Amino acid sequence: EDKDALETKALVEKEGQQCLLISGDLKDEKFCKSAIKKCQTLFKKINIIVNNAAIQFPQTELEKITPAQLQKTFETNIYPYFYITKAALPFLKEGDTIINTSSVTAYRGSEHLVDY
Repeated sequence: EDKDALETKALVEKEGQQCLLISGDLKDEKFCKSAIKKCQTLFKKINIIVNNAAIQFPQTELEKITPAQLQKTFETNIYPYFYITKAALPFLKEGDTIINTSSVTAYRGSEHLVDY
C-alpha cells in the first residue's frame, strides 16, 4: 500500500497538483477526524470525499463466521465511510460530492465471501 500511495502521489504532483498522504487506521474515528482536519488545513477546502476501504475474509459457510470476524468486516467496510463523511460534513458545500464505493460482490454475490 505504501508503494502504491507514493506512486500515486508522484503522478498527482507530476500534473502540478498537491497530494497529501495520511497513513492510519480508518476504523478509528479519532484518526478519521484528524485526517479530515489535515486535509482542510492544507487544501483550505474539501469538495470531494471518496470512501474506498474494505477487507475480505473468504468464507463459504455462514456458521463458521465468528462474531470477531463479522465485527472486523463491519469496522473496516462500513464504519470508516460514516466516520470520514461525518468529519467532512462541516466543510462540504452545496455541489460537493461524496462517493461511496462498493465491490461488484454487492451486485453479484460470491459464495466465498459470505460476510462481505
